[in-house]
Amino acid sequence: RGRQEQAAARQRRGRRAFAETALRIADAEGLHAVTIRRVAREAGVGVMSIYHYFDTKEALLDGVAELAVMTLPKPASWSRPWDVELRTLGEELHAALLAHPAARQIIASEQATTPAFVSFVERLVSRLVQAGFGEPEAMELVTAFQSFVIGFSTLDAVGAHAARLMSGSELAASASPTSADRLRRGLDLIIDGYRPG
Repeated sequence: RGRQEQAAARQRRGRRAFAETALRIADAEGLHAVTIRRVAREAGVGVMSIYHYFDTKEALLDGVAELAVMTLPKPASWSRPWDVELRTLGEELHAALLAHPAARQIIASEQATTPAFVSFVERLVSRLVQAGFGEPEAMELVTAFQSFVIGFSTLDAVGAHAARLMSGSELAASASPTSADRLRRGLDLIIDGYRPG
């Protein structure tokens, strides 16, 4: 049994190492750039080494999806009012999605059904139920919350890129609410529309 456990641990470490390499590629260039051959080249190994852990590109992308979602903040135990905790989680989730462009792509795709993402949603629903929401209302709030934060983060990333392109222009210099202000305003509009009980 000890040998089996050691072999399983080596398998997990190998999968994670190659998934981390693939995630770095995806963050830098997008999911389309992730191939088994590219990951092997970046990792300095032969292609067959990757196939030992991932038998298809789809399996590799599933591994990337799982790892990317694991980088997101977790809805841990809440000690403050639910609305304060949800606003904080929204801000942390936004920051994480900006830091990992691949996570935005993955969550907006069919690969968002990974166990880590399902667990994220279930834990968030559970926290809201504990705060007094019925399960249907909690699920509705979570759907609205994650749709807004993911969409906002995607547009924010596009806007930041456009701002860099327009750096120094009159339009870029014009006064406008900051990204953080707009994020908080959007979260307030969603959260204020729901009340437990």
